[in-house]
Amino acid sequence: LLSGLVGSEMCIRDSIEELELYNKYKESVPRQKQIMQEMEDDLQEAKAILIDIEQELKDGNITQEEYESIQESMQEIIEGVTADRPEQEKLLRHCEEFISAYEEKQQHESDQSFKN
Repeated sequence: LLSGLVGSEMCIRDSIEELELYNKYKESVPRQKQIMQEMEDDLQEAKAILIDIEQELKDGNITQEEYESIQESMQEIIEGVTADRPEQEKLLRHCEEFISAYEEKQQHESDQSFKN
């Protein structure tokens, strides 16, 4: 009887932990998507600036030194986003997969209790 009670308590604890994780992930996914969009926006803006400053240099509106400084800054942004994106995508995918699996499990359990 005691071992059954311990097993039942562990099952309840696991269910609570899963629910807490589900809620945490569900709440974090929109922010993660926003971060991904901001990263993409930063990447596109840095690329556009690289194109613009090349023209500015050709037109004589900026010096070679200014061009190189801006170019270096934009390259750092591009490299940073490019380096961070795979990890961010992996995290987002993990959260979405967990949410989907949890919801499927809940639906299955709901269907089972409805049948009984």
